[in-house]
Amino acid sequence: MNKKDRLNYMGLNIFENIISERLGNKAEARAEGVSVLDNAAEKTLLLSKLPQELQAKSLRENFPIEHLKKIVEFRESKGFETVTGFHVSPRDFKVGDKLRAGLDGEVYFSTRLDSLYAGKKPTYLYAVECSKKLMKTIDKDLDWHTLLGELTIIDKIKITPEAVEALGVKFSECTYS
Repeated sequence: MNKKDRLNYMGLNIFENIISERLGNKAEARAEGVSVLDNAAEKTLLLSKLPQELQAKSLRENFPIEHLKKIVEFRESKGFETVTGFHVSPRDFKVGDKLRAGLDGEVYFSTRLDSLYAGKKPTYLYAVECSKKLMKTIDKDLDWHTLLGELTIIDKIKITPEAVEALGVKFSECTYS
């Protein structure tokens, strides 16, 4: 099983989870008295705060949500907080690849889907992760960040009008010089 298939199998389809929540599947499940989606969403959120290696082990060993909460709390208390963000690019990278710094020595991302920087005609939207210790905020209002080093791609989706609408993606313009 390749890395992308393994991540899909593990339930780390970040974009599918976001679309499901936005389209109201969670509300429908509540109306039917089913809490499975709530648990899945909570588990996905907790897993997104862990690096890929711990995500894989947590899923392989089927850690309960309470155990995942303790792991996340411990890591955050020690300063090992993992951040999930979003990056757009015209290039087609694979899930599991590392996005490395450009010519300026930095790689840029946003922690919100409603304030992405479109850049040069982006074709793909990536969900990425990094350590909070390594990132630097460049615009608090837009939640834009930069990182000296690399971001790990944990999910990707082709940018189409349907995907943009389903995810609630909005692009902001850069006013910096």
